[in-house]
Amino acid sequence: MNYRTAHLPSLIRLRVFGGSLCVCLALLSGCQGVKLTSSNQSSPEDALERFYTSKGPEDTLMDPLIIAGDKVVPIVLKEVKNKKMPRRRYAIRFLGNGSYSDAMPVLRSILQDSGEEDYFRGDALISINLIDESLGREFAQKSINERNNLGDVSHQVLSGYPEIRKRRSYLDAIAGHHE
Repeated sequence: MNYRTAHLPSLIRLRVFGGSLCVCLALLSGCQGVKLTSSNQSSPEDALERFYTSKGPEDTLMDPLIIAGDKVVPIVLKEVKNKKMPRRRYAIRFLGNGSYSDAMPVLRSILQDSGEEDYFRGDALISINLIDESLGREFAQKSINERNNLGDVSHQVLSGYPEIRKRRSYLDAIAGHHE
């Protein structure tokens, strides 16, 4: 038995501890936009208000909703039907990001409403695709000939463009990580 094999368990513990410490430090150093406080555990209405008023880079705008999680979904589903909802695109993306299957009827309605802005329809397609890839591909096939954002998103869905499948994690939201 040599030195390495004799101390293998302690080396493994040291590496695990070191790796955990690095992750914690990275998260702490990245904390800039959203702080985990008791207010993050408040009502869905409070979470929605934080969503409306949060400041920061575009890729962090849905963080208050991600942090609130399941409890905010019913109010987001109600609000996202309003075509004048502030930050509606990010609310639509939040529903797909979290794979909330309860959102499918609302997302389908937005996608299939020709009176909707094409970028909202494209966002709805992205979210549908995140929740159910086969259904996303089916809808993308129907919209492939559109000459707008929806058509562009349809091409991305059908070609398997990796950016279309990106999700924002809970840890990214907590840390306020910005790409």
